[in-house]
Amino acid sequence: MNKERYNQIIDEAYENYSKEYEKDNSIGMTLLVQRVDGKAVYRKPDRERFVTMCTYDKTFSERWGLKIEERELGLEPYRDWE
Repeated sequence: MNKERYNQIIDEAYENYSKEYEKDNSIGMTLLVQRVDGKAVYRKPDRERFVTMCTYDKTFSERWGLKIEERELGLEPYRDWE
Protein backbone atom coordinates (compact mmCIF):
# COMPACT_ATOMS: atom_id res chain seq x y z
CA MET A 1 0.00 0.00 0.00
CA ASN A 2 1.38 3.38 -0.89
CA LYS A 3 1.72 6.20 1.62
CA GLU A 4 -1.02 8.32 0.02
CA ARG A 5 -3.60 5.52 0.29
CA TYR A 6 -2.48 4.77 3.87
CA ASN A 7 -3.02 8.41 4.87
CA GLN A 8 -6.42 8.48 3.16
CA ILE A 9 -7.57 5.41 5.11
CA ILE A 10 -6.31 6.83 8.41
CA ASP A 11 -7.91 10.22 7.69
CA GLU A 12 -11.28 8.57 7.00
CA ALA A 13 -11.12 6.51 10.19
CA TYR A 14 -10.10 9.56 12.25
CA GLU A 15 -12.92 11.61 10.71
CA ASN A 16 -15.43 8.90 11.66
CA TYR A 17 -13.98 8.82 15.17
CA SER A 18 -14.18 12.63 15.41
CA LYS A 19 -17.86 12.63 14.41
CA GLU A 20 -18.67 10.04 17.06
CA TYR A 21 -16.63 11.93 19.65
CA GLU A 22 -18.72 15.06 18.99
CA LYS A 23 -21.87 13.01 19.73
CA ASP A 24 -20.45 11.27 22.81
CA ASN A 25 -17.13 12.44 24.16
CA SER A 26 -16.86 9.47 26.54
CA ILE A 27 -15.19 7.55 23.69
CA GLY A 28 -12.23 9.87 24.18
CA MET A 29 -9.30 9.35 26.50
CA THR A 30 -9.90 9.76 30.22
CA LEU A 31 -7.83 12.53 31.72
CA LEU A 32 -6.15 11.91 35.02
CA VAL A 33 -7.65 14.90 36.81
CA GLN A 34 -9.87 15.05 39.87
CA ARG A 35 -13.13 16.93 39.49
CA VAL A 36 -15.02 18.19 42.50
CA ASP A 37 -18.23 16.51 41.30
CA GLY A 38 -16.43 13.18 40.69
CA LYS A 39 -17.21 13.00 36.97
CA ALA A 40 -14.64 11.83 34.45
CA VAL A 41 -13.07 14.30 32.04
CA TYR A 42 -12.42 13.19 28.46
CA ARG A 43 -10.41 14.62 25.60
CA LYS A 44 -10.15 13.74 21.96
CA PRO A 45 -6.76 12.31 20.97
CA ASP A 46 -4.97 14.00 18.10
CA ARG A 47 -4.44 12.08 14.85
CA GLU A 48 -1.00 10.82 15.88
CA ARG A 49 -2.29 9.44 19.19
CA PHE A 50 -5.29 7.92 17.35
CA VAL A 51 -2.91 6.04 15.02
CA THR A 52 -0.92 4.80 18.02
CA MET A 53 -4.08 3.61 19.76
CA CYS A 54 -5.15 1.77 16.59
CA THR A 55 -1.72 0.19 16.23
CA TYR A 56 -1.66 -1.30 19.71
CA ASP A 57 -5.37 -1.98 20.38
CA LYS A 58 -6.93 -4.38 17.87
CA THR A 59 -10.47 -3.92 19.22
CA PHE A 60 -10.20 -0.13 19.04
CA SER A 61 -8.86 -0.19 15.48
CA GLU A 62 -11.56 -2.59 14.29
CA ARG A 63 -14.23 -0.38 15.85
CA TRP A 64 -13.15 2.39 13.48
CA GLY A 65 -12.90 0.19 10.40
CA LEU A 66 -9.16 -0.51 10.41
CA LYS A 67 -7.48 -3.89 10.18
CA ILE A 68 -3.89 -4.05 11.36
CA GLU A 69 -1.89 -6.91 9.86
CA GLU A 70 1.56 -8.18 10.65
CA ARG A 71 3.63 -10.02 8.12
CA GLU A 72 6.58 -12.26 8.81
CA LEU A 73 9.87 -11.43 7.16
CA GLY A 74 12.09 -14.21 5.91
CA LEU A 75 15.28 -14.77 4.00
CA GLU A 76 13.62 -16.73 1.20
CA PRO A 77 12.66 -14.72 -1.93
CA TYR A 78 8.95 -14.18 -2.47
CA ARG A 79 7.68 -16.38 -5.28
CA ASP A 80 3.94 -16.04 -5.67
CA TRP A 81 3.98 -17.12 -9.32
CA GLU A 82 5.14 -20.71 -8.62
